Amino acid sequence: MALKEKNKRNGQMKQERDYEYDAPIKPFAFRSIDLSPASQGFLCEPDRYRHLETSKFKKVIPRGSGISYVAASYGDDVVSLSMKHFKRILDFSVEKRTVTVEAGIMIGELQDFLLPHRLMLPVLPGHPQISVGGCIACNVHGKNTFKNKNFCDWVEEVTLLRPSGAMTSLKRKSQGFSLTCGGFGLTGLIISATIKLQKLPLRTMEKRIFSVESLVDTQKKMIKISKRWDYLISWNDLSTSRSSGCGYILAGRFAKKDSKVAMNSRYLALDPSRKKLRFKLIREFSIPLINKLYAFNLKLRGNQDCHFWNYVFPQARIGHYFDMYGQKGFFEHQVLIPHGAWEEYSHRFRLLQKKFSVPILISSLKLFSGKRKFLNFSGNGVSFTMNLLNNKKTLDFLNKVDELDCKTKSIANVAKDSRLRSSIVQKQYSEYNKFKKNIRSWSTDNIYESSLSRRLAI
Repeated sequence: MALKEKNKRNGQMKQERDYEYDAPIKPFAFRSIDLSPASQGFLCEPDRYRHLETSKFKKVIPRGSGISYVAASYGDDVVSLSMKHFKRILDFSVEKRTVTVEAGIMIGELQDFLLPHRLMLPVLPGHPQISVGGCIACNVHGKNTFKNKNFCDWVEEVTLLRPSGAMTSLKRKSQGFSLTCGGFGLTGLIISATIKLQKLPLRTMEKRIFSVESLVDTQKKMIKISKRWDYLISWNDLSTSRSSGCGYILAGRFAKKDSKVAMNSRYLALDPSRKKLRFKLIREFSIPLINKLYAFNLKLRGNQDCHFWNYVFPQARIGHYFDMYGQKGFFEHQVLIPHGAWEEYSHRFRLLQKKFSVPILISSLKLFSGKRKFLNFSGNGVSFTMNLLNNKKTLDFLNKVDELDCKTKSIANVAKDSRLRSSIVQKQYSEYNKFKKNIRSWSTDNIYESSLSRRLAI
């Protein structure tokens, strides 16, 4: 089965270049999910292709759902060009297992469309609100990276709008394709993408939890059981510097037969830029208690089957979490450590945590497989994620963690940590200079810019 538009988009766009119908642009105060300091820029939300002309802007950056951790879609005096109205399914084939969509469609919406056809996106990040364009620009990952790698490993083609107004079709082996995947929107405006799909075996997910004694034990057990499970992520208790790192591996796989599990696709939409009261409910003294309650909930519900949609989007039901840190927000640090360095890394990390006495609310591990490329958070190893309070003690601690990352030849996720300095990224990513050079030669007019690209000096 194939669904195709009656009118080819490329042809339509060449005909419609009338500037007097331009979409309005308004001053806007942008904030990221981690609530790092606001940027004063401009927001443009076009709903016609003829309004996507970017050459008239001095500085512009594409914007998906606006839920970046690191200010990737905005900046001071930059026009954020929203793609939220461009969310159509342009082409779909069950036989070929491919779908072509506009960049503004959210992955939750797309997965909703695919469910009746027993198909799924091979890589799904934890929240359904992320746009397809955002998934490509940050080359996101899910809980099955050890099997399916990153999102862009399943993208077959990207259609890009250049500042000149020219449309460019990028295939997998082209230089522009590799620059656009994980390129943070710096190569141009992603208009659409063709994605390879996988068969959805069943809609019921079997869940199991496996207890672990430490961070090192977690990695060993995850590797041991990885062939038997489709999805793996851990929760480790690092709520105090005295914590052992014990916790659970949260394993998921498709059940042998479907059962009557309810699908609840409702969720609280995230809007970090919205002005509202955010009461600080997560404090240093409350973090150990929150971890105990979470551990109790895992024991109670961790082995219950659930619907596929609810399994792959666990963050959909905790939208309030990001506001619980208060107006100052939080820090997230995510780092990919080579398997051979994990034991040394975890030991030195715990020593640093004890030295600075930093409580960690959320910490988890994932197994990764893939190749490193440019500034993509990809490769082989174990991913270690942590959420921390935003204060000076935490900042001093994370600066030392940056040094540890460099010493162990690990890479921090540029798309998750809003305080990463350019000097650290250059040390960790061997292709930083190559990426920077290629980006500048690709877009000679250099109008694509964001707070992220400025901080990283790209």
